[in-house]
Amino acid sequence: MRLFQKITVTLLVTITVAAAIAIVAVALIFMPQYEQMDRNAALATAVRVNGALLREIQITTSASGDWGNWDDTRKFSMNQNKDFIETNLSPDAMTAIHSDELMIADLEGRILFQYRVPSSAGNAQVSFIRSQFIPKQHWPNKSGFKPKIKFSGLIATAEGPAIIAMTRVTDSLFTNPVERVLVLIKLLDDKVARTIQNQSGSKLF
Repeated sequence: MRLFQKITVTLLVTITVAAAIAIVAVALIFMPQYEQMDRNAALATAVRVNGALLREIQITTSASGDWGNWDDTRKFSMNQNKDFIETNLSPDAMTAIHSDELMIADLEGRILFQYRVPSSAGNAQVSFIRSQFIPKQHWPNKSGFKPKIKFSGLIATAEGPAIIAMTRVTDSLFTNPVERVLVLIKLLDDKVARTIQNQSGSKLF
């Protein structure tokens, strides 16, 4: 075999062995590392998004306590006086308490009053809860409704997922609870999604 042929064969063998080693290294070393990095990045994103969503839930939950433990709300929950509606229920007021809908229900979850932010055309909108009752899977046992106790979470509505927060209605001193529950609902719409996205630093969609 001539020298040129020997060199060519040697180079081919060397290149083949090097390529095989590179393939093995990529498959066994680098790819698992990259996959782990991707998993870590995805987990970090999920943690940030979850934290931002929990903050949104906490805002609505806190508002349910502020309004539910208020003398005016207590009075309104029993007689639904028009003064309360005219003075306190407006789109601006609902924005301030981070909610799209306010409801008064009895301890069984039966809806007694509902106010939802009007549409941009000024028309009243149908409640997120189309039934007369709050869905049972989202309604705590009535014995759990005690002063200062708040319940919150996520609920499926006809218009998409929403935050629901509720508390037993009582006076501001927590001494005279009535058999009423104040319920707030905040739809997880595009605006809320952008807020969560900005807080988490992660693009949701």
